[in-house]
Amino acid sequence: MYTKLKISLCLLGSCISSMMFAQEEDLPSQFAAITGEKDMPSSGFYIGKYEVSVADYKFYLDALGQPMPEPPEYGWENDSLPMVAVSYVEAQSYANWLSDHYQITFKIPSEAQWALAAGSQQRNSNGDSKSPQCVDCMAPNQFGVYGLNGNVWEWTSTSEDDEFYNIRGGSYLEPSNELNVNRSSTISAGLQLSDVGFRLLLEENEMKKYLFMVEVRELLHLLFPEYTNMRVEPYGIYIDDMEMFWGEDELPIVHLNETEFNLSFCCMDAISEDAEMISKKALVFDFDKNDLVIAQQLERLINKRDVSIFRK
Repeated sequence: MYTKLKISLCLLGSCISSMMFAQEEDLPSQFAAITGEKDMPSSGFYIGKYEVSVADYKFYLDALGQPMPEPPEYGWENDSLPMVAVSYVEAQSYANWLSDHYQITFKIPSEAQWALAAGSQQRNSNGDSKSPQCVDCMAPNQFGVYGLNGNVWEWTSTSEDDEFYNIRGGSYLEPSNELNVNRSSTISAGLQLSDVGFRLLLEENEMKKYLFMVEVRELLHLLFPEYTNMRVEPYGIYIDDMEMFWGEDELPIVHLNETEFNLSFCCMDAISEDAEMISKKALVFDFDKNDLVIAQQLERLINKRDVSIFRK
C-alpha cells in the first residue's frame, strides 16, 4: 500500500539520507474515519484501512538496518500479506518511527476503538488456512476497513498491567465457524506469534494537523514556487533559519498587503548562531498580482486555523 520516497531528514543538527513510506496517493486515503456516539471516549478517530503489511514492515526495518524476524511457515515472499510475528513492543516502535517521519502521532488502537471500527458488517475471512489473505483482498466493512475478522489477530493498546495486552479479531488458523468480530484474547506483550499483526490509528486532531499542513504547503508552493527554503510541518513553518508554530499564538500571524502584493509572516523566531538568543522577526514575501486570490486563501486558512488542535 506504499511506495518509496527518498527524503533528507535532519535530526539533532545533522542531516541523514533516509527512506520512508509515502502513500501511493495521500495519507488520508489509507485511513477510514470512525465516528461514534458523542459521549464515547473512543469516538472521532481514523483507523488504518489495512493491516500493516510485510512490505511496510520490511521497509521500516531496512531503514533501520535491521533484518526481518523469523518467518512463519509460509515465509515473507508475499509482500502484500499482513505482517505477523511482531510483539506489541515492536508494533509500538513501528508507530513511533512513523510518527517521527510525519510529525503526527500514530498509535495502536485501543480495544474500544478497534471494536468501534469493526462495526457490524465485517465479513469473515477464511479460516483453517495455511496463510492469511493479502491486506486488501477481503471485502471491507461499512466503514471501508479491511480484514478485521479472522485474517490475523491484531494488537490493541488495551492492557491492565502493561505486561499482557488484548488482541482482537481471530486468525486464519482457526475454524471458520468460530471466527467472530467480537473475539478477543490476552497475550504477553513480548510474544511474536505467526497469526498476530497490527494496524495503526490517528486521533482526529492528528489528521486535522496533517490536512492543514498539506493545504498550507500547496498554497505556498503556488504563491512562491521559486522559494525552496520553506518547510511546512504539522506543528509549524520553517523559513530559512527561522520558525513559527501554529499553536503558539491565537492572533493573526499572516498579513496580506493587497496594494503592494506581499505577504508578511509575523513573527518568526530567529535563533542566533550560538543558539543563546531568540528574537522575533517579520518576513515579507512579494507575489505575482495575478495570484491575489491564492494569497487571500492562504491568509484566511492560517489566520482562522483552529489553534486548539496544535496544543497537547
